[in-house]
Amino acid sequence: MLKYLMIFLSCTFAASAMAEYVAPVSTEMSLVEIHVNKDWTVRQRIEVINRVETEQGIAQLGEQKITYNSAHERVRVIKAYTIHPDGTKDMVTKDRIRTQDDDDDTSNGVYSESKVKVIIFPNVRVGSKTYYLVESFEHTPDFPNNFSWSEYFSPHRKYGQAEVRFSHASALDIKVNGRGMTGGRIDDSESARKGVTRYVYRYSQASADPTEPNMVSYIDYAPLFSASSFKSYADVAKAYQDRARPKASTTPEIVAQARKIIGDAATEQEKVKRLYVWVSRNIRYLGVFAGSEIGRAHV
Repeated sequence: MLKYLMIFLSCTFAASAMAEYVAPVSTEMSLVEIHVNKDWTVRQRIEVINRVETEQGIAQLGEQKITYNSAHERVRVIKAYTIHPDGTKDMVTKDRIRTQDDDDDTSNGVYSESKVKVIIFPNVRVGSKTYYLVESFEHTPDFPNNFSWSEYFSPHRKYGQAEVRFSHASALDIKVNGRGMTGGRIDDSESARKGVTRYVYRYSQASADPTEPNMVSYIDYAPLFSASSFKSYADVAKAYQDRARPKASTTPEIVAQARKIIGDAATEQEKVKRLYVWVSRNIRYLGVFAGSEIGRAHV
């Protein structure tokens, strides 16, 4: 009897813990609009309202960061503000919208064109909401004549209404997936007349699950919207290879320098050793990222 009572109490406490969990932030509204033009340029518009649910959420929503490649894309914050519990608004002024280098790159000693737009919301507290509207134009695709974009919806926060409106020139072959979402392709005569293929997918989630130690990444199972022109991972690998191969080829200068370093070395082991020692003493590794190009080491 005691054993069954202990099991019952354990289940009761576990259920209670799940019921009492409050995610630090929730998303009341998320609207993403994407259009891929016939020349593979992309226009995107993102409009989001998030809500602070706990003290921990203040730090999470005090700043909104938007990462982009400045060599490929232009990003503009149209407007942003904090909505207080009483309904009043604090506008985000221009001096609170900043462009910074991507921390992930600078901390690793890589000088890159990856930038971050930082929106700093004023007077955020529990019960506040943050609103922002951002537009972007990708004039140079990462991979020529290709497009790929995805968004996962975390099980660890509530979603009031999330919507993705995706469209592309009908001449382009782009596959769309809305796993765990409602919606699909929109067939209307006006879009067909303009040569445009349209999709609308929606998602909402009334509860949030707490994270657990060693849990499976939610990327493996969470609701997902994705759109891609790649048919397979092999196609993705080939796209990378096509961009990298020219940068990996040797030049006459490199060949001549290698032969000079090797000198009269008689064995393969000695040749490798001399090359290794010379490189370790003479090459400073400095990553310079330029668009999707491969960085070169500078002597």
